[in-house]
Amino acid sequence: MTDANVPDGREARSVHNRALLISAGITLIERDNNWRATVVDIITEANVSRRTFFNHFTNAEYFRSVLIKDYGPLLLQCAARLDTPEKVLKEVMR
Repeated sequence: MTDANVPDGREARSVHNRALLISAGITLIERDNNWRATVVDIITEANVSRRTFFNHFTNAEYFRSVLIKDYGPLLLQCAARLDTPEKVLKEVMR
């Protein structure tokens, strides 16, 4: 960072790409009820490369764990609209 509050170009792209991936994961859940999205599903939705995905997450399972940890309340709202919470948790934890 050049300034304490302003990220440099690389850091800004990294933050942006991670946000695209997170948004894609949430979209796949909300729109398609896809709780078991693959890396290909996620990068296709986010329109980023596999390398970008793996710069942020080690695999799809870790990606899902981040979604659950950081965005659990939002995911529960999606689940309430789409299916029973029990079915959703069973699918996610499979």
